[in-house]
Amino acid sequence: MRYGSAAEVRRSVCEGFRPAERISVSEGINRTLVTKDGPYSPELSPYMAQPADRLDSRKYRAVVFIGPGRCSKTATLIDGWAVRNIRYAPGDMLIVQSSQDLARYYSKQRFDKIIKASPKVRERLSTRRQDDNTYDKVFRNMVLAFGWPSGAQLSGRDFRYVAITEYDLAADDIDEEGSLFTLGSMRTQSYMSAGMTVVETSIRRVYTDAQWRPKRELPHEAPPAGGATLLYNMGTRNWLYWQCRECREFYPLNPDVHVMFGLDPIEHLANKLTADTLEDWVRHHACIACPHCGAVAKEDQRRALNKGARWVPDGCRITPDGEIIGEQRETDIDSYQLSCVAAGYAHWPKLLRDYGVAILEYQRTGLETGIKETVNLHQGRAYLPFALQGKRKAGHELQKRAEEQRQGYVPRGVRFLTASVDVQAGKRAGFVVKVLGWGPHREHWTIDRFHLRHSEREGEDGQPLLLDPAGYVEDWQRLVEKAIQRRYPLEDGSGRTMPVRVTLCDSGGEDGVTSRAYEFWRQMAREGMGHKFRLVKGANSSNAPRVEERRPDARGNKQSNSGATGDVPVLFINTDQIKDTIAADLKREEPGPGFWHFASWMPTSAFEELTAETRTAKGWVNASKRHNEELDLCVYGEAAWIALQADKINWANPPPWAREWDENPDVRRDDEEEPPPVRVLRRGNRTSGVQL
Repeated sequence: MRYGSAAEVRRSVCEGFRPAERISVSEGINRTLVTKDGPYSPELSPYMAQPADRLDSRKYRAVVFIGPGRCSKTATLIDGWAVRNIRYAPGDMLIVQSSQDLARYYSKQRFDKIIKASPKVRERLSTRRQDDNTYDKVFRNMVLAFGWPSGAQLSGRDFRYVAITEYDLAADDIDEEGSLFTLGSMRTQSYMSAGMTVVETSIRRVYTDAQWRPKRELPHEAPPAGGATLLYNMGTRNWLYWQCRECREFYPLNPDVHVMFGLDPIEHLANKLTADTLEDWVRHHACIACPHCGAVAKEDQRRALNKGARWVPDGCRITPDGEIIGEQRETDIDSYQLSCVAAGYAHWPKLLRDYGVAILEYQRTGLETGIKETVNLHQGRAYLPFALQGKRKAGHELQKRAEEQRQGYVPRGVRFLTASVDVQAGKRAGFVVKVLGWGPHREHWTIDRFHLRHSEREGEDGQPLLLDPAGYVEDWQRLVEKAIQRRYPLEDGSGRTMPVRVTLCDSGGEDGVTSRAYEFWRQMAREGMGHKFRLVKGANSSNAPRVEERRPDARGNKQSNSGATGDVPVLFINTDQIKDTIAADLKREEPGPGFWHFASWMPTSAFEELTAETRTAKGWVNASKRHNEELDLCVYGEAAWIALQADKINWANPPPWAREWDENPDVRRDDEEEPPPVRVLRRGNRTSGVQL
């Protein structure tokens, strides 16, 4: 570094010997942090002061903060802590982003702008060009490094400070060396009690223990979701408490919006909430009642309530005078969970509206992605999948609600039909076929179910031979008459019939099934029916789309004998996601979106098969190895609904094939001439594998 004079050299050297000004971390952030939008404003998030101040604690080795997005946690605990350290407590520091791309973005786009906007930070940056690069910046008496979850990144270097942001985006095990928290906090061990690790994140996890409840004496415990939630549970578990302006009692801000806004359980909302009632529902619930006296707090009072709020650790209580009484948990992690109702930038009506819209989307499509997103990111809490909420019904309970319905007839309410085929092997060799009727918003009816066992091939005695789907492609021809081209009579006695719009068939099983399935599809395609018969296969990833069309090609795999040459389209199904949807729908008691109408002719075995599997943290499993054909057939049915893009239908103006009987061109008498097909352009969508 070049200096203009000896005096300048002396001033620079003496700076290192000057005692640090004794101010709190939060005050250091307030004085130092300036972003491109202006100086840091603690008035919007006064709840961040205590977590920030604990970063100087010698009692704790880590501070963990979980909460919703847009609550100033990153600005305070990452940006603010970094600039405070640069200005008031220099020490080598590592900021860990969730990926290398985000580390680069944070350094070049976010922190470089902070340096430019913050004079007290900029003056401490080395003037040498090589000291200011993407992943390392040299300041007076410290180095600020930017890293990402990697064993190489988190080994071989010591830091006094380690800050990990968006922790839940990282894998639970980094390069088989341990969790990101374990690897990161190890970097501070050489500094002993002066070292500190901070973790801040929005929640991006689910949990699967539907029986979990916090202990009465420790109500701040979070669900067993893993990730940052696990770290939070290992710590002091602080919740923010507001003081009622009427009775002066403090009350906790529960992360669960159902508690804070007085909402019905989500399974009830999924049954009752409608687009017409959404805004009234939002207006009615966008307020918070004191649990002690019932006084109502509105959003415009939040800033004043936050100003007087107090963090209370689990196991303690707070008096109206603000005295915290009790013994907090003995731990070396100071942890916090912020309820979204206190978040400085959150808007209560929008929180509720986003939640309601996601629930309505679930009603329409059966997809929980929107609900999980708003629960995780907007509300800041772990998500329990719909399939696990409420009491799961046993097979005999579902059978009790079966309705009188003739097998093989289409009841009122059905707009179109789909068929599902499960390929059987061994002693049960053949095809199990289920035909589903679909009404608006995924209301289901079982129209037919049967087991095809006999082939059209004859033995020496002239009797039909048993089907062998793995051995004879001609045996698959039975599906043409029995499913693919089948029409079912309407129950109104008019003589009209409704066709099966599309048939989805399993393409796996014993050796030979896949190659025969591909051969049969090629035959159907040559005969112009490839769009009416689709093969399916389970996806390998739990994060895969619900339904995605691919064209497998195994020509380069010498160990594969599937016959896949890249010409056969296969629908890959995320079976766990769809089974979650089915399990949640089965809990619905009244007809409406997603409701299953069961027919009285269905055998008891079908209901037992439907409930054969259980949901675990790793997905759905059939631990008892019971028959589960009915569940598989229902999964294929749901996949057919998605592939037909029925989840995108505007039911006020549906396509012709999904209209009511008198307006539906597919509904006609068998002796009537078939109307000409309507040409529909294929849309570029991952679930648009069926030509309508």
